[in-house]
Amino acid sequence: MGIANPVATFWTAAEMMAWLGEQEVSERLMQAVEAVCVKGIKTKDLGGTASTKEVTEAVCAELRG
Repeated sequence: MGIANPVATFWTAAEMMAWLGEQEVSERLMQAVEAVCVKGIKTKDLGGTASTKEVTEAVCAELRG
């Protein structure tokens, strides 16, 4: 149905990158997630209307710059 919240997955990936010594990558990913949330692109459980795919696409677009 596309309603799962991908933020926790991104957060986990950022933590894994930090653990692997890739602090810059970790910070960039978290900044992208935060920027998307600030723009209001969130799934229903966070008060938004976006689907899982829409949030994921927005984070990827943010990372591409």
